[in-house]
Amino acid sequence: TGRLRTGGAPLLPDMSAFCVVPRDLAPGPWGPYLWIGTGGGLAAISPDGVTTTLRAEDGLRSNSVYTAAYDELGRLWVGTVGGVACLSTPQNLPPAADGMTSKSVTIGGQAAVVTSYPFDVTYAVRRFALPGGVDSMWFVGTGGVRALAGNRWLAFQSSAGLPPVGGS
Repeated sequence: TGRLRTGGAPLLPDMSAFCVVPRDLAPGPWGPYLWIGTGGGLAAISPDGVTTTLRAEDGLRSNSVYTAAYDELGRLWVGTVGGVACLSTPQNLPPAADGMTSKSVTIGGQAAVVTSYPFDVTYAVRRFALPGGVDSMWFVGTGGVRALAGNRWLAFQSSAGLPPVGGS
């Protein structure tokens, strides 16, 4: 796995890395971290080189993390084999949806919440600005396409004309 220096402790929880979110892309407490999605969880590497790993026992839908992106509020959205998770502060929780779960965690001394949604395998998480200035997050996977526009969840599945196998 990734090492800071020869002989040092591994920085990543698994040898496979599927996505990277660079430092300083978002406001709030998660901005200074380098985020790496792996087959063993989501690694948060602090500026001083300390790694904190979020896993299924911390609220992720799976340890296999394929994709991640920030929304305009600085929340980190994570796509996994088991669905989508959102890392937020307790004061900035994402909106509710059917089947969601929440778990409190701590990253670098900062209280956080991992809110998870059972959306099937999620291969892509992307942020888009919609007409009228509405910020949105889009999630693409085997169960179709879902979007969070403002605070409203939308689902696009085979009944909306997508192939029955979803998107990728």
